[in-house]
Amino acid sequence: TVLPATVVGDGVTLVVSGTDIYLSVYENPAGGAQDAHATFYRSTDEGAHWSTSTDPCGTAANGSEADTTSLAATPGGYVIVGCDVRAENLPGFVVVSSNSGATFGPARSIEPNGVVGLVAAPTGQRLVATVLDGTTAHLVVSTNSGASWTTTDSASATSAAFLGFEDATTGRAVLNNRTILTTTDGGGHWTPYTFPT
Repeated sequence: TVLPATVVGDGVTLVVSGTDIYLSVYENPAGGAQDAHATFYRSTDEGAHWSTSTDPCGTAANGSEADTTSLAATPGGYVIVGCDVRAENLPGFVVVSSNSGATFGPARSIEPNGVVGLVAAPTGQRLVATVLDGTTAHLVVSTNSGASWTTTDSASATSAAFLGFEDATTGRAVLNNRTILTTTDGGGHWTPYTFPT
């Protein structure tokens, strides 16, 4: 795999699914809070060739810049992008592609309102995300590619450290430094293991 020669920036997110590789890079970190655009790179042949596009998050409904915070990909060409609205204190959202990132669907709002931290996807229809609301991190799941969401777990946290799936049903989440959450039903229910103090 050879990364694009033009990749220079701050804040890189990379995900791989089969022969598909997706890369998001903030390439203008000196632009300030209102102008830190990301560039989206994708390869469908294990990195032999790359195509480039603007940040799939685009803009929020009020026209404010929205930026990629996280990526997830599944077999079958699904790409899920978590989006944050810069400097407007507006809720985050996700956009979903079903054609290996060639195009993305509309913004899908996440409830509860907050900052979208991490996204993961056991399948193209079943999405899981972390949402940060003040000092609480929520785990939310969608069974219809982001059209609607249900909160499945919450914990006291100011950030989420990890969210991922090893197959279509088994996944793990770390919302704070004491507990690991495990799901065996694609994110519908989570079982905590809390480390002793």
